[in-house]
Amino acid sequence: MTAQTTEFDSTDVPDYTTMHRVDGGRFLVLGAGQGIGRQTAHALVANGARVLCVDLVQERADRVAAELGDAARAWSGDITHASEVIRLVERAFELYGSLTGVIDIVGMAVPRDIEQMTEDVWDQQFDICLRHVMLMLRHGLDLLKGVDGASFTFVSSVSALRGSAHNAAYGAAKAALESLVRSAAVEFGPLGIRVNAVAPGIIWTPRFVEILGDEGRRANDENTPLGHIAQPSEIASALLFLSSGMAGHITGQTLVVDGGVNAKFPYPAVNMVRD
Repeated sequence: MTAQTTEFDSTDVPDYTTMHRVDGGRFLVLGAGQGIGRQTAHALVANGARVLCVDLVQERADRVAAELGDAARAWSGDITHASEVIRLVERAFELYGSLTGVIDIVGMAVPRDIEQMTEDVWDQQFDICLRHVMLMLRHGLDLLKGVDGASFTFVSSVSALRGSAHNAAYGAAKAALESLVRSAAVEFGPLGIRVNAVAPGIIWTPRFVEILGDEGRRANDENTPLGHIAQPSEIASALLFLSSGMAGHITGQTLVVDGGVNAKFPYPAVNMVRD
């Protein structure tokens, strides 16, 4: 199968007010039970889509699906296992027949110094941050073939772009994810399927509330050029953008959403201005 070549009249003006909408779309949201995933499910449904809310914990998936009403269904399972991904794809086919998109938020850092790194921690980080991405691309592909505007969108991290102490396994797994995104974009492009990622910085989720506390939040707010670390809804907005017609010619890319932290000169500020 090859993507159709469409001739455009350069004088045509599309309806930009609706290009962000995903009316009639059918999406899987992996990790939908809380944080970014919950906000992403809400963003999709608010813009006209139906969503299968996927989470490791059935109660979380059920709760978010209930919030969304008739536009959502819930499913739970461990998508680091191929058999569970196959079961999920079968359920999605049963519900929708085909998919407009997969948005995958699943991932969690387990901080370890390299000197104390165990093989179990290393393997766990690659399972939860990378293995399921390959499984979704492989087993979910057939559900997106032939669907107009189809896309896979994954959540990476700024840890893939910069080194940091205690974060080697997580950063390496996310860097590999971004490489896989680029390769999948090249392979799936002729099918008309886009593949992208979003790389957030620190996000004010319950986990970071516990880790940072008020003092840590103030320090990170001050370190961010925009003056605040991200809310989950701000990452969900980027995921919606990459899954919509607004991003129709974007593939193989990682969109950094960190309030400008990675744009900064990495050394302490020095007054370079001279009278």
